[in-house]
Amino acid sequence: GASFVDYNRAYGEMHRGSGVVPASALASAGAVGLRGATPEAERAEPEPDRVGRTRETSDMLWRLSNYKTIDCDCGTRLRIPPKIKAKKIKCPHCGRVHDI
Repeated sequence: GASFVDYNRAYGEMHRGSGVVPASALASAGAVGLRGATPEAERAEPEPDRVGRTRETSDMLWRLSNYKTIDCDCGTRLRIPPKIKAKKIKCPHCGRVHDI
């Protein structure tokens, strides 16, 4: 199943102890059945929206201008100009240092 009761039981079995969901929450939680498989046609990715399309276009222009891209672990995308002389760059958001 997919209810809080099922989750709490599975967690308790894996961690050899009690679960993490309080008993008061379990008392009011009902059973939730598993959903059936989704047909392949319904799982197809939707067309990109306007923001997604704009990002794709922007990324293409950066690549055509020979900029390097570094994806920081914090989620920031760093754009490195083609003529930069530095060997390392610091993320302005989290401070991590990346090799170029």
